[in-house]
This record gives sequence, structure tokens and C-alpha cells, in this order.
Amino acid sequence: MIREELVRQEAAKRGITVSEEELNKAIEEAFGYFPNGTPTAAPTATSFVTPEIPAEAFAVVSVTPPPSATPQAATEAGSTEEAEAATATTAPTNTAVPTAGPTFTPQPTSTPYTADAFQETLNETDEGLLKFGFDEEFYRSFFKTQLLEQKLKDEITKEVKSTETQVWARHILVADAVTAEDVLNRLANGADFGELAKEFSTDTGSAVNGGDLGWFGPNMMVPEFEAAAFALEKSGDYTLEPVESQFGFHIIQLIAKQERPLSESQLSLAIDVEFQKWINEAREKYSVEVFDIWRQRVPNTPNFVTAATESAELQLTAQAEALEQFISTETPQP
Repeated sequence: MIREELVRQEAAKRGITVSEEELNKAIEEAFGYFPNGTPTAAPTATSFVTPEIPAEAFAVVSVTPPPSATPQAATEAGSTEEAEAATATTAPTNTAVPTAGPTFTPQPTSTPYTADAFQETLNETDEGLLKFGFDEEFYRSFFKTQLLEQKLKDEITKEVKSTETQVWARHILVADAVTAEDVLNRLANGADFGELAKEFSTDTGSAVNGGDLGWFGPNMMVPEFEAAAFALEKSGDYTLEPVESQFGFHIIQLIAKQERPLSESQLSLAIDVEFQKWINEAREKYSVEVFDIWRQRVPNTPNFVTAATESAELQLTAQAEALEQFISTETPQP
């Protein structure tokens, strides 16, 4: 209720409204009724395009190119004769006569969902809600609030960027500071980072790949690791001091850093986070207070224990009377 009220007040302040036409359309779609035909999925506003890997990254790690789909020509001596023998034309075989398959039976088509059918469904919904004390205005208000929130959300999050700065890094994780210093000394003397990761890193998932963690953006790593990784600027740079986290001690090397587009799911999450941030700030701004006034409106007599006890006693009495009646009718009279 608090969220809905915040949305209504902010929407009114910004002049955001929902027309009757928009409301009716939302209700129709919720019930699966599309008078103008079922809509097709609209393409996303921006397609996900993976940027080219920065050239400087190749100086740090070697990127394996995808395998070629073109078969390689034979180079060994005598390959020509072998190829000719292997490609000898085979004798034709008798043509198989296709057998008649089962006749396809057309499936019945679904009955079109007409305006009358939709109205009938709506009437049944109204009748069902009335049994619980709700009327048509209840669900219309619900859908209106949903539309208001979506419009407000679009307005508040319109500045959310569809890209973010990401880093491609690798690391060596060790259990103690002494081992971390030993690894740093080896790096200073020209040892290969990837080979050291395979030898020393306790992060078995990345160690087999030379410590490679791939691309990651903000809020994807523990704070200490993230701060150190994003502080590196040039490809090949690594942390000159061990970075301590809850997992141990890290030596982190930057492979590349660039602005990269968010995937559709990442962008959706970023929008949700931004809108929830506004909700939290609005609660503080409007000094939302929650009162337990419902306690003053709910009767406290009889209480639950009393009501449950009385109900159980009545049920036992009824069962006893029914049993007595059954015995009296089934017992033969002298």
C-alpha cells in the first residue's frame, strides 16, 4: 500500500496519468483478449553487440581464434592417389519405392476469442470477486496503479545507461601474505602470470585458465577485489601489493578495460535497481509512518482460543448424538 501511494503521489506531481483507453486495453490484455490481433514481440531498443577486444589485450594473453570450418588439404606424399581411391564412384542401387504413410488428420482450430466471450469472462470475474467483497472498481484500480508505476518507472529511469565500464582481469589467489609476496617477487623477476596462477592459485576454477576471470562490471566482485581491479589502468599492470579479501590474498592483473553494452537482462536489472532506489528515497522524503490502527478495528472477543474450543466442543457433541442415534436404530428391539 505504501509503494502504491508513493507512486500515485509522484505521478500526480509529474503530471503522469492513465487514460480510460489505456486502462481498458490493459485489462483486455490481462484476460488474453486482443481485438486487433495478437501482437508480435517487439524487438529490443538496442541489440547486444560485443565490442572488439582491445589490441593491447593480445600483448597480455593470447586469444585462441575460432577453428576454421574449411577442411585442410592433404600434404603428405601419395595423398593424391589415396584421395582418388577414396572418392571412387559407387555403383547405383535400386531406387526405393516410398510407402504410403498415414493420412494426416487436420486438427480442429480454436474458437476465436470474441468481444462477447471476453465480456462473459469479465462478468464471471466480477461475480467471483463480489463473493469476497470486491467490486469492479477494485481490479480497475489495481491495473491503473500498475500502469502508473510503469509510466513513472520509465520516466525516473530514462537516464540509466545501457553501457558500463567493465574490466577483463585475471588473478592469483593464495592463502597467506607470505605466499603472495613470493608470487609478486617472481612476477618482478619476469615470471609468466598465467603459469604462476596454474601453480599457486587456490581458485581452482580460474587457475586452469591462467587465472582468467573474463569480463566483469561493477558490483560483481567483493568490494576489495573490485576496487583494486578497476584502479588498474594499463593492460598488463598488476597490483603491486596483495589484495586481501574474505577469500585470501589476490594478485590481480588487468588484461583490458573498456565501455561495454549491457545485456538485456543486465539493463533490466539496472533499471529495477534505480527505481527501487527512488522508492527507498521517497519513503524517507515523505516520512512514511505505519500505524497499527487495524488493531482498533479487529474485534478481540471472542478470542481465537475460546472460539476454537467452543467449535471443537460443538463438533464432539454432534458426533456423539449421531452415534447414539445410529446405535438406537441398528439395535434390535426385544
